[in-house]
Amino acid sequence: MFPSMRSVARSAVVVLMFAAISPAASLLKPCGTPYRSALSTFGPSIALAAPGCAMKICDKPKGGKPADCLATSLTYNCSKSGGHCTSTAC
Repeated sequence: MFPSMRSVARSAVVVLMFAAISPAASLLKPCGTPYRSALSTFGPSIALAAPGCAMKICDKPKGGKPADCLATSLTYNCSKSGGHCTSTAC
């Protein structure tokens, strides 16, 4: 057998071993555990607003444009009156 054929055969055997072991390894994972990873809560989360919170803030554009309320993930209420806008925390 040529040296290149031998390395190809060894590589194929290693790949087949990993392919055979991976389904068995997935069965060994515990389904439920009281312990959690510190990274399991890392990432984007949904902001929970208090009841009655509109989740809107004031958008005050430059120039002569009137202020308007803009949806946000922050817990604020927005109120417009006579071209003026006010944001208040929930």
